[in-house]
Amino acid sequence: ENENTKAKESFFRWFYFSINLGSLVSFTVIAYICQNVSFSIGYTIPMIALLVGILIFVAAFKYYHIVPAQGSVLSIFIPILRHAL
Repeated sequence: ENENTKAKESFFRWFYFSINLGSLVSFTVIAYICQNVSFSIGYTIPMIALLVGILIFVAAFKYYHIVPAQGSVLSIFIPILRHAL
């Protein structure tokens, strides 16, 4: 297995873990804060987390590997849609 495949697998494992951890926190901690502490604080915490995520996304833009599109997305999508129907 090459190094690039291992790096992608590791990234998506951590990504999936982070999504699930975020769901757990939102359904437990944030819900508790909204119900028992302050509704506005309960909404402020996710807002700050989203802003931090957007800032990280924008700050890291120079490190992205952008590959120009080749061909049409529809040429891939239409046969898949036809097969599904």
